[in-house]
Amino acid sequence: MTHYTTITIPCKPYVKRFLVNSFGNPADLSYDKHIKKYFLHLLSRRVHRNAARVNFKEYGKLIYHEEVQIAINEEEFNRYGFSMHRKAVFDFNLFLEGYIKSMTRLFILTCQSFGMKRMQAIREFQETFGFSEDDYSSENILQDIKRNGEKFQKRYGIDVRKKGTPTCNENK
Repeated sequence: MTHYTTITIPCKPYVKRFLVNSFGNPADLSYDKHIKKYFLHLLSRRVHRNAARVNFKEYGKLIYHEEVQIAINEEEFNRYGFSMHRKAVFDFNLFLEGYIKSMTRLFILTCQSFGMKRMQAIREFQETFGFSEDDYSSENILQDIKRNGEKFQKRYGIDVRKKGTPTCNENK
């Protein structure tokens, strides 16, 4: 029987919601080998000087408002470690935020390319992936789409007119 240990790390509300919805509580990252591999890469065997205060200093209250527990088995605990320093916590959160935002853009822009209005696509995303307005607000999603949507459309070849009707992406 495998024994599990949990590591608690601070995170943003939508990162916690994503991890809990996708991997359970505590989060078992073994369902996604890329996320798991990156997480294990960031673990350390030694106790860091400020490890006890990571959750409640600048990362705990000012940037990250939630905490999530991530399960690791005994072998991973012995092989990779049990502690994360501040930079590792920050890097893991950035990795997951980028992953979630890319998935959000792809979902919403694909819905738009099939003729759905932008706000309707945002609400559909929130409903499909279990995000409440408190976890990942539609204003934040809309702001990210406006900021990064054009680059994403060019990269993945998704053309959307202003009114939401699909257009043909012709090779020139």
